[in-house]
Amino acid sequence: MRKKFLRTHTHHFKRIGGKKKNLKWRNPRGRHNKIREGIRGKSSRPSIGMKKKIKKKTEIKKITCLQDVEKIEKGQQVKIGKLGKRKKTIILEKLKTKNAKIVK
Repeated sequence: MRKKFLRTHTHHFKRIGGKKKNLKWRNPRGRHNKIREGIRGKSSRPSIGMKKKIKKKTEIKKITCLQDVEKIEKGQQVKIGKLGKRKKTIILEKLKTKNAKIVK
């Protein structure tokens, strides 16, 4: 589960932590701020390496003409661009032979 980093004194003041929109992180700048000094037992601050891992997106090829269908490999995801009804039906038939997944 991803850790939430709250602003200092969110539990003290309603205007800082009362509403969901105000629950964003602000860097501590105070002279005696315990979070800035990194004292144990106080809330932690975000640092390098805490970023959430990003899932790799599958590539979706866009088809705009008949020549694009020839470049597609088997089982690849495809999105059909703005085409007429006749060309769309021709492309859909060729994609069925290549087992391509059509994404809308």
